[in-house]
Amino acid sequence: MRIPYMNPLGGPERYDVNGSAQVSGLVTAFRDDFNGAGLNQSEWNVQLGAGMFINVANGELGIVSGVTPNSETIITGKTPFTVPFRLWFIMRLSQRIANQEFYLEAVNAAGDMLAQWLLDGAVPTTGKVDARNGGNTSSGAGAYNINGTGADGILEIQLFPDECWFRAQAVDSNAGRNLGVVRTRNIPDPNDEYYIRIRVRNLGVAPASSTSLILGAVCGQDINEVPVEITGGQGVGVLGQSVAVVLPGGANILVTNIFYNDTVTPLAASGVFTGTARDLGVSGGSTTARFTATVFADQAGTLYIDMSNDNVTWRQAKKAPMVAGDSVELSAVVVTRYYRARVVNGAAAQTAFMLNSNAGRI
Repeated sequence: MRIPYMNPLGGPERYDVNGSAQVSGLVTAFRDDFNGAGLNQSEWNVQLGAGMFINVANGELGIVSGVTPNSETIITGKTPFTVPFRLWFIMRLSQRIANQEFYLEAVNAAGDMLAQWLLDGAVPTTGKVDARNGGNTSSGAGAYNINGTGADGILEIQLFPDECWFRAQAVDSNAGRNLGVVRTRNIPDPNDEYYIRIRVRNLGVAPASSTSLILGAVCGQDINEVPVEITGGQGVGVLGQSVAVVLPGGANILVTNIFYNDTVTPLAASGVFTGTARDLGVSGGSTTARFTATVFADQAGTLYIDMSNDNVTWRQAKKAPMVAGDSVELSAVVVTRYYRARVVNGAAAQTAFMLNSNAGRI
């Protein structure tokens, strides 16, 4: 379905990091979690191959390949997307065997401009990517290591005027993307419209048995962009909803929130952990309003938030006692450029410890 989008904070909400990067505002969103008893015909066109069938149950779309040679099922979305846009698929395969191909694609109406994931062959941890522009010769489908397709995973396509990104990651995880591949040659025309396409194909030799492609969700985001210089983003080592960016004029902004996993390594008796300095923006240019730290430990201690104007001289901004076995949260209004979290352990060595911090508008 199409979901009209308006940023409640009045500024750019989505972002991407690709060298010279963008802060993006979501224009149109499409998402299908397959929550009905059948495929929504108002959202999808279906061409069913001989000996193949589809089913929708328990919030999943299943496409069953059968074993008929040269048979192909094609499911194409009806929602158009314009460059730049992002598509991702939650998917798994019941098996990986020879003589079958499974495609997840962004394609134009003529079918001659596309970006695609291809899953073929018997190795469950291999995925191939390709991009094509009209009649130009393909650069070739590059093969890369991904999470095993026997379990749910996310495969993603992002298309920009100057490059096409392919990414893979686990579902429902605090881990970042485990693959990022960019294509800059023969990528689709940025002035065309594109559609989601899913294909299941048997080759000329009959496969040994039938395979099911199961899709838990399909999502598309049509976005607008504002050029920026990114200081962090997709692929960074923290799980964040946004990133700090620097606009060409030099002003810093922070989009909503960013979260830091500071440490989970227990401290020795009287041990000290000092978190990484977080640059929250130059004076007058940052929309970051608050820095927060949350700690859990099985021993008593003290949680601190430190602040600095220059990342050299640090002063205590806030502190709070830590009670053994309880979580403690501490916040400070942002009044300087740099902030960090710090913990001083008590007289007993820890066996359990977790420190997280957050920079955001609220």
